[in-house]
Amino acid sequence: MKFNAIKGTIKYLSILFSMTLLMLLGFEYLFRAALLIKKSFKEEDSRNVEKVMQDLIIAFDGKYSKDIINEITPLVQARLQYDSWIGLSNADHQNKYSEAKDGRRRTLKSSLKCNKPKEVWFFGSSTTYGIGVPWFSTIPSKFAEVSDKAGLCLNVSNFGVPYHYSFQEVTYLTSELAKGNIKKPDVAIFVDGTNDFLFEGPSIRKDFVFAKSLRGIIKDTSDPLNDINQLFMATSLGEIYKFPIDFNSRLINYIRYKISSNNSPKLDLKSNQISFNYSGIDISNYTDEQLKDVPIEIKAKAVAHNMKNTRKFLSRVCKVYSIKCYQFLQPIPMVDYEPLLNETLTDSRFTKYPIKQIVVEGYKIVRDDFRNESYQYLSTYDLSPLFLNYKGGIPYVDATHYSPRGSSLISENIFKLIEKDISK
Repeated sequence: MKFNAIKGTIKYLSILFSMTLLMLLGFEYLFRAALLIKKSFKEEDSRNVEKVMQDLIIAFDGKYSKDIINEITPLVQARLQYDSWIGLSNADHQNKYSEAKDGRRRTLKSSLKCNKPKEVWFFGSSTTYGIGVPWFSTIPSKFAEVSDKAGLCLNVSNFGVPYHYSFQEVTYLTSELAKGNIKKPDVAIFVDGTNDFLFEGPSIRKDFVFAKSLRGIIKDTSDPLNDINQLFMATSLGEIYKFPIDFNSRLINYIRYKISSNNSPKLDLKSNQISFNYSGIDISNYTDEQLKDVPIEIKAKAVAHNMKNTRKFLSRVCKVYSIKCYQFLQPIPMVDYEPLLNETLTDSRFTKYPIKQIVVEGYKIVRDDFRNESYQYLSTYDLSPLFLNYKGGIPYVDATHYSPRGSSLISENIFKLIEKDISK
């Protein structure tokens, strides 16, 4: 009798455990399905495909037909690879409209004959790299074209890398100088602003954009090589065996995050000090999840503060290596731009609240910093209002990247501002 009672209890507990597990799995799948539905609503592109194509034809000033644009588009996107010093670099590739070698996208060469052309290095993100346009329509290529017409013999290189922002670009410059594999530049030009604020989390932490993924491979360990080997040698059987012990529940993680965030102290919104410390809280190491609860004004200040410190460091590097350096605050659709022609290219989640708000707030601070700063080897200029009166076309090919004429306007203005310096 006693045995039967124990047997019945075990059976009851087994059924209860199974039902509980099924309920947990059911809730987990429902939660993930809800996230997917939410994501699909957020990312739903209501724009008419034909209207987008018409806008692209306008953005290219009618120089390309629909068929050519369809041919160009897949060939002028990013081709990236891991880099040990700068996180991401451009992968070598070659096609009709894009080419990269040794991490640098192809740039127009000077037609002028001279023995010692000045070396000009361009740094920036995908806007400098030239996502969406052929290699000969990027900002560095257009700059080479303008300088050629002015009779200045320059060798221009495009070090722009998609997903980079100002701190990463300065790291890129210093790593290339340290390696010493190529002749150092006489002039270094940085085109910044977009990614510093679009990727505010990495920018605040001074991480590269995909650092979180790589950090998940090598955790707190005395044997990192073993962690890497485990990753590549893992089998599906091992993952099944691990499942009951390590249940990766997004629902539980979400509940845990909400509980912890509700207990965190509130930040002081009245502070005007550009610092990472507000009411005793240091946000410089906040995760992206934690930063969601930080007010936009504070995140904008933190990003602008990091950009300022980066410029201070850059100015010292430029002084040590006797390089004339320039940083330009770049045009962005969220600031000083009014779409004309009912265009749809810049109508995306990037140009809406809250992303728009952090860019607007951040650009205000950076503009003020530019007006008040002075460095011996670094000059700063604000080009962000450049497209405010753009006539007869569209300066963007998508939510952030420039059209060929847009790139030309930027390069022409850069050249006008620095021509006297670089012609000496």
